[in-house]
Amino acid sequence: MASAAMLNAPCNIGAVKFEVKLKPSPNLFCARPSVKLNRRRVLTIRASKEGHDNGSSSGPLRKMGLTDEECEAAVVAGNVPEAPPVPPKPVAPAGTPLVSSLPINRRPRRNRRSSVARAAFQETNISPANLVYPLFIHEGEEDTPIGAMPGCYRLGWRHGLVEEVAKARDVGVNSIVLFPKVPDALKTSTGDEAYNDNGLVPRTIRLLKDKYPDLVIYTDVALDPYSSDGHDGIVREDGVIMNDETVHQLCKQAVAQARAGADVVSPSDMMDGRVGAIRAALDAEGFQHVSIMSYTAKYASSFYGPFREALDSNPRFGDKKTYQMNPANYREALVELQADESEGADILLVKPGLPYLDIIRLLRDKSPLPIAAYQVSGEYSMIKAGGVLKMIDEERVMMESLMCLRRAGADIILTYFALQAGRCMCGEKSCINAQLHRDFYRNSCPNVESIVRSAVEQKYRQTIVTAAATLRLFFHDCFIQGCDASIILRSSGNNTAEKDHPDNISLAGDGYDAVIKAKAAVDNVPACKNKVSCADILAMATRDVVALAGGPHYAVELGRRDGRVSSQNSVPNNLPHSEFHLKKLLPMFASRGLSIRHLIALSGAHTLGFSHCNQFSSRIYSFNSKRKVDPTIDSVYAKELQEMCPQNASPRVVIPLDPDTPQVFDNMYFKNLQRGKGLFTSDQTLYTKRGSRNIVNLFASNKTAFERVFIAAMTKLGRFGVKTGNLGEIRKDCAVVN
Repeated sequence: MASAAMLNAPCNIGAVKFEVKLKPSPNLFCARPSVKLNRRRVLTIRASKEGHDNGSSSGPLRKMGLTDEECEAAVVAGNVPEAPPVPPKPVAPAGTPLVSSLPINRRPRRNRRSSVARAAFQETNISPANLVYPLFIHEGEEDTPIGAMPGCYRLGWRHGLVEEVAKARDVGVNSIVLFPKVPDALKTSTGDEAYNDNGLVPRTIRLLKDKYPDLVIYTDVALDPYSSDGHDGIVREDGVIMNDETVHQLCKQAVAQARAGADVVSPSDMMDGRVGAIRAALDAEGFQHVSIMSYTAKYASSFYGPFREALDSNPRFGDKKTYQMNPANYREALVELQADESEGADILLVKPGLPYLDIIRLLRDKSPLPIAAYQVSGEYSMIKAGGVLKMIDEERVMMESLMCLRRAGADIILTYFALQAGRCMCGEKSCINAQLHRDFYRNSCPNVESIVRSAVEQKYRQTIVTAAATLRLFFHDCFIQGCDASIILRSSGNNTAEKDHPDNISLAGDGYDAVIKAKAAVDNVPACKNKVSCADILAMATRDVVALAGGPHYAVELGRRDGRVSSQNSVPNNLPHSEFHLKKLLPMFASRGLSIRHLIALSGAHTLGFSHCNQFSSRIYSFNSKRKVDPTIDSVYAKELQEMCPQNASPRVVIPLDPDTPQVFDNMYFKNLQRGKGLFTSDQTLYTKRGSRNIVNLFASNKTAFERVFIAAMTKLGRFGVKTGNLGEIRKDCAVVN
């Protein structure tokens, strides 16, 4: 089951009993001879639905074999080839008044009449590179959900954060800004923890830079996360926020962050003169390369509420109106702009974003520096809430709001939507690896993996051949039309589905049953009903049977939609066969983005399952005119196979693909290849060919190396041809299109 024959070999059909040679088993696989259909496709151009020279009422135009000169001569002689007629003028609805055209020359709608024209003339664009992802971190190991910000978490700095950054990078978002939740015991009135070189933020920066050296890290420079008073500066006993003393602390904080590896420090405190002081402090310590993004126009806004819950940093008393700007003021932003420019700011930021588009435009028009906008927590939560209540289309409003910030003049946008928007934008470019992600069902069906695992394990305990059956089902599905569960659809009417093609007819019923039972278990949970695709369930079930059989447990990317089309016509030439040699296997795998290492690792899945004798009988009885037995087979093993599979053996006889551990997922398959015990040509060719032998030897001696490449190959195969968004559906019944 994996490469070549691996995909077109053994199976178990319902309750049929087989006579197993070597090691008996109650429910086993069978393999049927593969059928290859060769269909030549003629390149044609359909001009219209009218008849042509062949007399057909709807036949395609055929090339006549004429030269360019002959074609031109025919036209000059008046023999002009037919073309579609001028389309009729569209009819207006009944009752439409008859009026004369308006005497106007300028009709702007002309440039908006088609999607192609609209795209060509679009003035503002947005890409993941324009986004900065704000991330909340804490000292814990678990990710803690933030109630007021659905989909946002306080991330464990060593675990959840690293995973979240990896997801963001997958969609092209390579800039983040860190906000720490500091333990209360470390908070003081002067916020000294802010410049602790081994504090949460410096530690996190060092960790991320070690793992992702090219990641752009922005940091927040302010005392409120570290202050026992919850203010951005040091609070005097009479409640006054002390300016110059706070700036002194901020300089030490910025230097500590730069020392850890921060790329951009971002003073958000709104103290007077802090940009110039921080620039001088950084330069004095040799950090001339570190940029400053100044919160130039930060307003005392009511949109910050959810953020303060995230960091538990609400002011202990009063408000922040003595240092943050009055929402009613416009010209004041120019005062802050001029100060920050003169003091050495590299980037100017406006916060909040959408309610302050006029301020973004003001700064854009008045300064040559890059402009940043912060789409704050309140803006994010409002859109999320509207989406949950079905009052708005969350994704469309999200993208529109970000586009508006860009149109107003923002070069970069700090937004909690960065990952979601990045996936949306990447989806438009068919970035499949970005559209799939491990926590796709985190909010809609958070326990889906454990539900599937439980159902699959129950099926596996009932019929151990479930492992090989499910693996083979996954391979066939992905190799034919991509991983969209089209292999599970039943034939209907005049359509013969993939599963009923001769190459698939022998697929084990236990694989289908595992998916169907897992789907039923998922849909039995009210919150999950009709929310998880059959394609994703098949991917999870495949991972689970591998683990149950003793193989590695790995993370599965999720988010596939189920295909709506399944036809036997898509099967020919899309599945490897047991008689294939390496030369024929390589291009088939390469066309699916899989390397020779991936091919060999996937072939290792033949450590599970069984095969009928007719799948390899030619190797032991009629190899060629000179040799009865394939010389690459170990002679003792060949005799054993002849004893177990006499000529014209009963179809009930099946042979283990791995003669030693046929029910255990291990690396014994590769050790058998070294001994000439590969059952199929497609197996043994991996060792007989010099270009692949070294990889086989590595996997035979190093089980960990095999498992590592197998996981990578399964992940890559799982991305092949997937459908997302409107390209697919979530079937209610895995065997029937909705």
